[in-house]
Amino acid sequence: MPGTHHGISKLEKLSCPRAYYYEHVLGLEQPPSLAVVLGSAWHALLASRYHAHVALPLAEAINAGLTCPELAASPQFYDQVATELRRIAPAYWERFGTSATDEEFDVLRVEVEHEMQIRTAPEATEAGESEEESEEETFTVPLTGRLDAIVRDCSTGRLFVLEHKTAGWLRPAVFLVAHQLTGYTLLAEDLMQEPCAGVLMNVAIKTKVPSFYRELYLRSPAQQADFARQLTW
Repeated sequence: MPGTHHGISKLEKLSCPRAYYYEHVLGLEQPPSLAVVLGSAWHALLASRYHAHVALPLAEAINAGLTCPELAASPQFYDQVATELRRIAPAYWERFGTSATDEEFDVLRVEVEHEMQIRTAPEATEAGESEEESEEETFTVPLTGRLDAIVRDCSTGRLFVLEHKTAGWLRPAVFLVAHQLTGYTLLAEDLMQEPCAGVLMNVAIKTKVPSFYRELYLRSPAQQADFARQLTW
């Protein structure tokens, strides 16, 4: 709707309309959960790794996770989060190396917040409507979001948004729905002023023996064309 401020975190809730209604319409905040706080700590840990221009000691990265604001606000989860970070992080360092760089992509920006204006229209142009009349119905809405990282694929040179996730099971189902994926890539394009091909999911599996995988979600032309209509909900 015109005048509405759209954030990627809000769009994530559209996959569960009831959660969106409770949180963003009624204003009822969900209490913090261990999974959410652990995810925030893991994001902070990886941000410290990829912010560094030299090899970052593992202990320093873990400390960055343990001092994140979300964990400070929920100290009841500290011991559990600390145990998980000290279990998962060494496996990540072993899998992807100890240097500040990555063998699969070049890190261009880390933990960046951005806002852009999306030009949209509340309804499709009706048959017989003049271009001038249609132009009067167009408006812009702000889209905001925090990108975990913007990276360039070493093999293809294409630009991607890097999104960190944690999961408690092996190879979870699709993390992103179409409007989330499009929102992330549009923010990256506006910030970097070049095309962004999609989102690269960087997933940590919290099984007994931690494992990791990366998966690409490529944005299709149909998703981009539909995104502006999603923002008028």
